[in-house]
Amino acid sequence: MIYLVNIIKEYRKHIFIAIFILSIVTVTYIYGKGGDETPIDEQKPPITIPTEKKEVKENPLSIVFDIKGAVVNPGAYKLDSDKRIYDAIRVSGGLTNDADTSLINLSKKLTDEMVIIIHTKDEVMDYLTKEPTIIYKDVECNCPEIVNDGCVSDKNETDQKTGKISLNRADIDELMSLPGIGESKAKSIIEYRNEIGEFKSIEELLDVKGIGESVFNSLKDLITI
Repeated sequence: MIYLVNIIKEYRKHIFIAIFILSIVTVTYIYGKGGDETPIDEQKPPITIPTEKKEVKENPLSIVFDIKGAVVNPGAYKLDSDKRIYDAIRVSGGLTNDADTSLINLSKKLTDEMVIIIHTKDEVMDYLTKEPTIIYKDVECNCPEIVNDGCVSDKNETDQKTGKISLNRADIDELMSLPGIGESKAKSIIEYRNEIGEFKSIEELLDVKGIGESVFNSLKDLITI
């Protein structure tokens, strides 16, 4: 024991130096290792790749129409509201051999409760060479004449029988010829017709912006659908 104490006393200077150096090496190692790590609060969040969102398209509304005459399978059918008359002919089996579509606007959009009549070649010839005749009329039930919504019509002409202006065919100049209808109201009528669809009755004119009871009463005897 005394011998060990004497050795420590003799080499204490060297021992202190060794302990000092060992302490420096230990501290340097600890701080050097810790310096490579980024604090948690400074770490960057992981990069996320956004997923592509698929646009969900709503299905168009369905409408029901009635197609008659020279088609393979006449009757009532249901299609999307963005379909045209040529689509109606297709779903009804196509045209018969004697069909004539020269008086039909095949590109016209379908509307709900629409009636499409495909005439034969003989019927079209009769219409063009003689006085127009009503081809479909139910006499027993005393029903009104059936209007062919698929016909090509001249938008500048008035109803041949009554001389009234058609809300569904008149252009802006014809509409402005009506009492109480200026350019603004005429444009509103055409916009309504394009956005909502054809007028089903003259009373529907009251739904047009700017058309009130007084204006309607002043022109109701001068208009038709």
